[in-house]
Amino acid sequence: MHHPLWNEGETWSKFKPLFGKRPASFYAGHYHSYKKSIVDSANCYVLATTGGGSGLRGPAFGEFDHFAWITMTRKGPVMANLMLNGIYDDSLGGALLAANNRKSIINTLKPKSVQISSIQYSSTKKSADSLEVRVTNDADLPMKLELKILEHSQLQSEPGFIAEVVNPNSVYIRKIKLNIRDQKNTLGEIEPLTIRYGLEFEQTDASGDTPKSLARIEGERIAFVVKPLLISKAKKEKTIDANLSDWTSLPFKCDIPAIIGFNKNSWKGPQDGSFSFGVESDSKNLYVAIEAVDDSITQSPDSAKAWYQDGLEFRLDARPDPERSQGKGKNQGIDYLMISLCPRDSVQQSIWYSAGELPKGIKLAGIRKSGKIIAEISIPNSYLDSVQFVRLDSSVGTNKKPWQALRLNFSFGDFDGEARDRKNAAQLQWRPDWRSEDSFDGSGTFVRQ
Repeated sequence: MHHPLWNEGETWSKFKPLFGKRPASFYAGHYHSYKKSIVDSANCYVLATTGGGSGLRGPAFGEFDHFAWITMTRKGPVMANLMLNGIYDDSLGGALLAANNRKSIINTLKPKSVQISSIQYSSTKKSADSLEVRVTNDADLPMKLELKILEHSQLQSEPGFIAEVVNPNSVYIRKIKLNIRDQKNTLGEIEPLTIRYGLEFEQTDASGDTPKSLARIEGERIAFVVKPLLISKAKKEKTIDANLSDWTSLPFKCDIPAIIGFNKNSWKGPQDGSFSFGVESDSKNLYVAIEAVDDSITQSPDSAKAWYQDGLEFRLDARPDPERSQGKGKNQGIDYLMISLCPRDSVQQSIWYSAGELPKGIKLAGIRKSGKIIAEISIPNSYLDSVQFVRLDSSVGTNKKPWQALRLNFSFGDFDGEARDRKNAAQLQWRPDWRSEDSFDGSGTFVRQ
């Protein structure tokens, strides 16, 4: 049979009695993972693959290519699994892990099990904070951990390599000291630090020989350096009209995105799509200007969503720390603002997603013009001040002082094919999306002069 009917209660209760008291063994497939169980006194087998889709992580996970060779004897069928590297009995020589162990190892061997903190940098002290690594082992077996901090032109790590065993069902925490190589260097734009990791589970067979690897993953984590950016003082109140003549420059560039969403292979470089932005403030408002350059601008006439077409997304979190810096993108529209633009050929025609739900006093202007998408936004200081409070519970706060810092992020959806077709689209993120695993504490922090 293809489906293992013994997993389908009502069907099995009708099927099994058809065999009466005759002894029987049952074989099925469907799941591409080997499993032996005894159901109603019958041996029931789910076979693995013979060239089908499989992770091929080996007998411990029931993932291998094989033939099932069954020999009938007077005592019943004897099963042998013929594999490329040998012949195993129906218990796979004791290598098959219990289902709960298999599941916990699979869940642990994922990039999310390795978390890296951001690196706080103070330009006045010319110092970098330590880096914290957290590795979670949710399995019932010990896990080998290897960490290698790659060479960095500006920062030196102590230690540079770590090899440890993470106990079952535990979290390993390690701080890595960082030193600045050249104290005279102001470290303007600081490159991220790259950490390579390896996670591995091993198993000793019945002979007690050298442990053999059950499963291993390798990968990289990026530690971003958080250096608060300055919000310039506006020389005069700006007119929000998508005309950037009252901006002397847009100093923040996104030629190389921190993260590329949708299909990263569809982005061919800055000439294909990029953007720059500026942030200024005065006694009344915060001002933001964005200019995106695209070789072709794709529109979806029937949609107001920027993630279905070429468009801009802007997020602003003005809450006090630590809620702001540690925000994970939850409660959009409540804890932080999300403003997105679908540009058209005039300011009047351009569409701002859910503009009617934004706080009062926010002004918006956007346009598509000569291969560019231009947006201007002003946000009243009165709104930004209103969220500078210390939470007493989920809804009540005490106002403390005018706003001093913000967390911002920008993204540009670059569709090179048809609207809504994300296979031919890239989402260029200035900093990793706050809702993603790649986000890091304090990313995109701006401070008021």
